[in-house]
Amino acid sequence: MAKQDTNLPPTPKTIERSYLATMGGFGAILLWSTTIGLARSLSEQVGSLHAAAAVYGIGGLVGLVSFLRIGRRRQHILHLPIKYLLGCGALFVGYMLLLFLAIGQAENREQVLEVGLLNYLWPVLTLLLSVVLLGKKANWLLLPGTLLALAGVFVVLMHGETFSCHVLAHHLVSNPGAYALALVAAVF
Repeated sequence: MAKQDTNLPPTPKTIERSYLATMGGFGAILLWSTTIGLARSLSEQVGSLHAAAAVYGIGGLVGLVSFLRIGRRRQHILHLPIKYLLGCGALFVGYMLLLFLAIGQAENREQVLEVGLLNYLWPVLTLLLSVVLLGKKANWLLLPGTLLALAGVFVVLMHGETFSCHVLAHHLVSNPGAYALALVAAVF
């Protein structure tokens, strides 16, 4: 067998795929960064559940068109266990409903930001729970990274005020439902 030359220039098709992947990544960042603002704006206009249904109904239709258009993706997904698909689907639907409800219950825009920030604890929780639930080995950096992420949330929730248990309690007690929903969404 002849050895392939790895120093060949990229083909136009490879360049196009790379460009499309990069643009898709930029699009994902743009959509992700506007999630909380869009959710609040829509929730104020049509209600939390209707907003979630509209956003994810449209997203689902776009995903379905993509799914039907690209055959190899379809084959890959169809080979996944049904329990996996239903479990992940239920967690995703629960996550989105809880997030939109939390945003809709926020009393003001400041609380919307706080609720959104609490929701974005999910990356840290994913790492922590993967160690616990999946029996993964943890690197020594997990603990300081987790503490740093939690400190960031704490600093934002304090709004630059001097630390006081009273101030922290006031922020959380002023609307416990919204904060609890956001935290449960992050766990989902």
